[in-house]
Amino acid sequence: MKDLPTLRAAQAAVLDDPTLKPSGGVTHCSEGANKVAVAMGCTELQDGQGHFLLADAQYAVMTANASGKWQKVPGCAASLWAQDGGLAFAAMTSKMLTERAAQAAVKAGKPIPPPEEHGHIASLSPEAMQMSGSLGHPVPMLCNIGREDQDEKESAAFPVACGEADYFIFNG
Repeated sequence: MKDLPTLRAAQAAVLDDPTLKPSGGVTHCSEGANKVAVAMGCTELQDGQGHFLLADAQYAVMTANASGKWQKVPGCAASLWAQDGGLAFAAMTSKMLTERAAQAAVKAGKPIPPPEEHGHIASLSPEAMQMSGSLGHPVPMLCNIGREDQDEKESAAFPVACGEADYFIFNG
């Protein structure tokens, strides 16, 4: 389903939802992603009882593509999909975040950071890509429910040292 007004409304709702605001170091990216997905007609990011899955499990659903409705695509394709009213996500698992951060630390001669406990996921905003000074190329804009709930560049929502997230579109 492609529906630009519904996508915009769902993202505005999660950004304004007080229950999704970070508190005491706890963030709610998975719940926010699921709420956007459900508004767009996708219930695959939740379990059989309607409870949202965590980011690592949501990534696994998109990668496994059991429904045949998910496709892993480059950031520019995911951005165009969202700009046309389609559901798209940027995501990294906790393993990806941990391994990439460790590789970056070793390369920079810095101490290896502690392992990440969970992954991260954010829906793509229906906005044009913007230049990332830190990555050196344009990146998608995200509706990020994280340390700060806001629309921001992919390079602000995910650690730059970890590189760019993986992108998925839902064609359901």
